[in-house]
Amino acid sequence: MNRPTDPTTSNEKKKLTDQILSLTRALPLRAPLVHVIPNGVSAAFCADVMAAAGARPVMADYAGETEEITAHSCAFVANMGQPSPEKEAAVRASLKAAAEHQIPAVLDPVGAGASAYRLRAISPLLQLPWNGILKGNASEIQTLQDAVLTHQGVDAEGISPEKLSVRPPKQGRVLAVTGPCDRIVGHDREVILSHIVPRSRPIVGTGCAAGCLCGCFAALTEDLFSACAAALSFWGFVQSQAEDSGGYGSCRIRLLDLLSDPDLDAFVLYLDSTLNLVKGVSD
Repeated sequence: MNRPTDPTTSNEKKKLTDQILSLTRALPLRAPLVHVIPNGVSAAFCADVMAAAGARPVMADYAGETEEITAHSCAFVANMGQPSPEKEAAVRASLKAAAEHQIPAVLDPVGAGASAYRLRAISPLLQLPWNGILKGNASEIQTLQDAVLTHQGVDAEGISPEKLSVRPPKQGRVLAVTGPCDRIVGHDREVILSHIVPRSRPIVGTGCAAGCLCGCFAALTEDLFSACAAALSFWGFVQSQAEDSGGYGSCRIRLLDLLSDPDLDAFVLYLDSTLNLVKGVSD
């Protein structure tokens, strides 16, 4: 027997859906400048994704200028793929600038559990006083929480975001755990985004692009939870629409076309099917 729908939960879901749609419409109109210290493997694709969605990406990774560039941006995204001492210094400078100028930041701890060096590089960055979104797959988040290496790569499998025991994020931050579903955890809200179509096509850079979109949407609002939900649900929707686009190259192009000209009526139906409120503000 189906349980009756809780009116409070329904109202909270509708409110979040409305916020997501509002932010999605606003992104190309406001065209925020978003500074990204990228992963070299996916930098060009991420720049295209951000531009197609309506943001203005700037990518600089020299520590001598990253602080200045972040200070004049609307949001900052740090992708820790391909780490190096030089990249650590650049990210650290930008996170400090983001904190000083109250600019939202996104930290994507790519492959955090793949090596001891990566864990040592990323862990101190979490202690800096920035506000924003920590976005990673379940393996990466588990590594950061437990400080235990998994020796899995950036596309680690076998850990479900739903089953991962997560600690509440620091005040001023939102936790996004991505995978077969996406789990977004705030201080007073939590949602699960259950994808309609399994995102099985191995397009290189889709995870990195998700982090960049989180930065684009965070630039639009102080409500980082809604920004994160908008970014990941919009990206999940676009990927579901591009699943039957032919070969690898055609799918990449289709993703960019859908970002620049989305069917928002279809997006509403997607949100109705995929957005599951676990914890609402009234709980």
